[in-house]
Amino acid sequence: MSKWCRRASGIVMPRGYGDAGMRAGPRRHFSMLVNSHLSAVGGGPSLPVAGATLWVDCGVGLYESDDTSDPCEAGDFIRRWVDLSGEGNDLLRTGTSAFNPSWDSATLHRGRNTVRFQAAGFQRLILPDMFDGLSAGEIFFTVKMLLDPPVNSNRAGFHSIIGDGASATHHPWTDSVCYDSTLTTVRKTVGNLTPALTDWHVWSVRSAAGDWEAYHDNTSVHATGTNTFGAPASTSNLGCNSVVDLFADMWVAELVFYPFTLDATQRTDTVDYLTNG
Repeated sequence: MSKWCRRASGIVMPRGYGDAGMRAGPRRHFSMLVNSHLSAVGGGPSLPVAGATLWVDCGVGLYESDDTSDPCEAGDFIRRWVDLSGEGNDLLRTGTSAFNPSWDSATLHRGRNTVRFQAAGFQRLILPDMFDGLSAGEIFFTVKMLLDPPVNSNRAGFHSIIGDGASATHHPWTDSVCYDSTLTTVRKTVGNLTPALTDWHVWSVRSAAGDWEAYHDNTSVHATGTNTFGAPASTSNLGCNSVVDLFADMWVAELVFYPFTLDATQRTDTVDYLTNG
């Protein structure tokens, strides 16, 4: 069943959220604004697996203002990327606009402008504090790196959705090896991947007690039964490894997080959606 439904008013709402069911305050305000925008462009997208608590899509919900008063146009710096999951977990960036990623019309994914992060501009977006109390999770990035490998360590960042005490994630490092500490307390050495990371791909990681696995376009590239699930000890960033303050040169089309692990069919359906729509 689709996660989205069209109400009589014409506004597309997440399934299960009525006026009484949605949270009051900023979360409800931003969710209704995004849903109004989705309705205006002919309906909302729909993830094939319900239950995501974070979902951002490069085609909708990008603003160059702290609130949602100023939607992005091509080339604008992004200050708010609105969460479509209905949970209000928007990605934010305040301060100097040049430190924010931009909405890029030169590099497209499925015909949509994408979110461009530039290491030289120290660009990142900050994730909300949404991981506390979890014991498992699975995350998907639709991403394309500028360089594989990066020319120096300062451009070898990715994100900092990490566990307590974990080292930084690099996709890849300057030695062409991917090191990943996503949702774990001990970083994993994934290896030098054969597919070019400069092409669009879906990078996903699942993590639970005694189970950690990374996938490139739904192909397992590293798995281990030695794992402790870890949520971030400090601020989570997209575009920056806050552990060592390294930034990324990359484009991101979508980011999805589930507070549980998916089965093989659900994972395949999710990757197919993120790749083909």
